[in-house]
Amino acid sequence: MIESVKVEISKEAGAVSSDELLEARHMKVGASYFILEVFKRSYSGRALKALYYSRKISRTLYEQLLPIIVYDCYEGVKHLNRIEYFVRDHIVPFTKNFNKDTVQRLFDVLGSELIVSFYTRKHELMQADLSKSHQMLGDRRYIALDGSNIDVNLDNISNADFGESKSGNSTPIVNFLSLIDQVSGTVMGHCTYSGHTTEIATLEGSVKQLAYYGCKNYTVIVDREYWSLYNINVMYNLGLDFIVHAKLFMGSLKTFIKSIINDLSVGNGCQKIEQNNEINYCQCHELKWSYYDIKSARKCRKPVYLYAFYNPSFASAAKLELEEQVRELNSQFNEYKEALSKATAQHKKSLKCLNSLNFSRTCSMKVFFT
Repeated sequence: MIESVKVEISKEAGAVSSDELLEARHMKVGASYFILEVFKRSYSGRALKALYYSRKISRTLYEQLLPIIVYDCYEGVKHLNRIEYFVRDHIVPFTKNFNKDTVQRLFDVLGSELIVSFYTRKHELMQADLSKSHQMLGDRRYIALDGSNIDVNLDNISNADFGESKSGNSTPIVNFLSLIDQVSGTVMGHCTYSGHTTEIATLEGSVKQLAYYGCKNYTVIVDREYWSLYNINVMYNLGLDFIVHAKLFMGSLKTFIKSIINDLSVGNGCQKIEQNNEINYCQCHELKWSYYDIKSARKCRKPVYLYAFYNPSFASAAKLELEEQVRELNSQFNEYKEALSKATAQHKKSLKCLNSLNFSRTCSMKVFFT
């Protein structure tokens, strides 16, 4: 990041008007502090602080680099000369003078030797964490895989593309995926990808990251968006053990739930789970899943273990809510029928009056012509 910013700063040319400098920014105050804290905890942030502790960079240099990096993460380096207003408004905790001359002097100090030291220290930190992870791999079993996306208001982010934005705004987005160990909370891997790329398309890369860590015996936990014929077939072909939240709109699954609900609701053949004054009944059913195996070029069947849970208190509350909704709908329907009956009677009365009036006019015309 440091090297790329140094290259781009040399491309800044021409004066910028005061109107352009004072125009509204995309970044909010809270967003900048969030980026700052995330960066400090990242390998890059830890490596930069290690250089400060080893006195390879001064305290002033370290404090000046932080707001530049935060600004670059969100606004990019295209308009880096606007950072003076960014710092002046105390978007990040930096109270000293800061202008484009300060930025230029700062980047003059960043030589190749310092950049090499930065990446060397970053690599050492990553290897140290990897060694710690290897010691825990015997206990690691469940890896949560989940993704999200963020709106991008820049024009120099190659991965920014239009996709299914969580914010609902019509802006390009960048998707990101994370792999998190459910025992220790350690981030096992992460990646960013284009906004139009689906999460299932990144699974192979996620598996490779787990293999890099030496993690072989694991189960991937994915959300319900992965529940589809295509996605499950992909996960089987990748050789994954996975847990996924099933979508209940499938007809065959609804039929199966109806066949077991009576036993499940009273705990017959169930495991009883009690926690925090709540009771849950759980049943495990072994089913078969047919999929096309790419390696053998034929259809195969693998076991699928369906876990069904029943919570009596949740079911009772849902039943009461449903009954209340039914009563409200019945009341509205009765009011509608009553209003419709009145309107029908009024319509018949009006129609009768109209027919009588037409009959009177017809008789009058006959008398006149006679």
